[in-house]
Amino acid sequence: MMDNTQAREWLNGAWARILESGLEKPDPEIDRLVNSKLVSIRYAIFTQMLGKIANSQRSLLSLQLGSERSSGSWDARSFCSSVIVPWVADNHDISGKSPDPYINNPLRRERLDEGTHQLRYKEEWDALVDFPAPLDIAGRIKLESAFIRCLESAARRLATQSFVYQIPIRVSLPKMTGVLEAFLAEASGGLRALVVTSAAMTVLGKAFSLFENVSSQGLNEADSLSGAPGDVMCMDSDGSIVLVVEVKDRALTLSDVRSSTQKARVAMTH
Repeated sequence: MMDNTQAREWLNGAWARILESGLEKPDPEIDRLVNSKLVSIRYAIFTQMLGKIANSQRSLLSLQLGSERSSGSWDARSFCSSVIVPWVADNHDISGKSPDPYINNPLRRERLDEGTHQLRYKEEWDALVDFPAPLDIAGRIKLESAFIRCLESAARRLATQSFVYQIPIRVSLPKMTGVLEAFLAEASGGLRALVVTSAAMTVLGKAFSLFENVSSQGLNEADSLSGAPGDVMCMDSDGSIVLVVEVKDRALTLSDVRSSTQKARVAMTH
C-alpha cells in the first residue's frame, strides 16, 4: 500500500523510464482514452488505475466513498487532486488544465459503471469502463502493465504537442546602443551616465546572482565627504561591498585610475 506521496514518487519513476526508453507504436485501445476529447476521461484513466496500484483494496470502477462505504469504494477525487493533477501540471498539462477534474458531473457518481446510459458521449464513457473492468481482479502485475501502456500513450501525446513559450521583450544590440548614445548625449553633469551604470549593475546582479543591492552616491557629493569607495556600490545580502564602479563620461586617464583606486582603498579600510 502506498500513500499519496509514495504514489506520486512511483508515478514519477515509471514516467521517467518511459521517457528514456523511447516511443512505442500506437495503441488504439489506450490512445482512445488518453487522447479522449473529454478532459474528465483523460484524468480518470490515470487516477483510477494508479489509485488501484497504490491500494489493491480499491475498486478500479469506484469514484467515491459509497453511502454505506461499500467494499472497494474510495475517494478518487482527492487522490486525483493530490497526485494526478500536480503530475499533469508538471508535464506541460498533458491531460488538460483542470484543477479538480472530478467535480464534473460524469465523475460525481459512486461508480464508473453506474448510469452511463444517461451520460452524453455514452460510448466514450463505456470505453473507460470496459478497459479497466477486467483488471479489477487481474492482479498487480497485469494492472501495472496496463498502466504502463497508458504512460506510453501519454508520452506519444506529449511528443505531438506544441508548446507556446513566453518570449521576453527584447531589443537588438545595435538598437539598444543607439538609444543609450542618444540618452547619454544630453548634457546632465554626469547624472545620466550614473543612472545607466546603476541600472546595468542592478540587472547584472539579479540575472547572475552576483550581488543583492546596488546603490550610488549623490552626484554632487564630494568623495571626501561621502566616504564612498566609488560612484556605484554593489553589495551582497549582508551589506558587504562586492564591487565598486567609478563612472566617467569622458576618456579615462592614468591619473583617474590612480585616484579612484586610492579612494577605494581608503574607504574600504575605514
